[in-house]
Amino acid sequence: MTKPIGIIADAEPGAQGFDTNAVVTSELARAFAADGYRFCVRYVSHREDEGAHDMTTSEAEAILAAGLALMLVQHVRRPGHWAPTAALGGKDGQLAAHYAAELGCPPGLSLWCDLEGAGTQTADIIAYANAWYEAVHGASFTPGLYVGTFALSGLQLYRQLAFTSYWKAGMKVADVETRGYQMLQHGPGPAKTIQYDRDTIMSDHLRGLPRWLVRAPSQS
Repeated sequence: MTKPIGIIADAEPGAQGFDTNAVVTSELARAFAADGYRFCVRYVSHREDEGAHDMTTSEAEAILAAGLALMLVQHVRRPGHWAPTAALGGKDGQLAAHYAAELGCPPGLSLWCDLEGAGTQTADIIAYANAWYEAVHGASFTPGLYVGTFALSGLQLYRQLAFTSYWKAGMKVADVETRGYQMLQHGPGPAKTIQYDRDTIMSDHLRGLPRWLVRAPSQS
């Protein structure tokens, strides 16, 4: 098992953060922290090999060293170029958990699934999402769902999915029945050397919070 690079804690309501598909250097991480950002959400692959913009252990350590907390989201395929199935959901979930563990992320970290472009067949979307959830949960991470443009209602999100953590995209999307959201995306942030979206942590209606990775006190 890879040595843990930090510890897991409940995210703090009201904390401001950002998500990006770009590599966050030590200098950038310090700049974001100086601007008041508290956390970063970075990407892992859905492929057997990782891309140049996927998270690495050294990048994760640099983010934590700057005083930012960290969560992970898995890349989604291009809209119109994939079809969700239970088998694919299980495979993608296993890969997401594998990459998180390989980075040195301890059990419990929030690991987010992105279903954008999944089409309109709700039964297939539900099967994919629940298989992804089971794979990630089975690996002892905390599965979360990024709710963007896909064909599930707020009632279906709550009653037909196993997820208990939801992240709202920066657009008009369904409100999750009963539970609501634990993180809100607000769209692009002020210009920097990378593109990113701003996010805010919030407690959902059932007092649920995401779980993020922070530097251990002994590492400070």
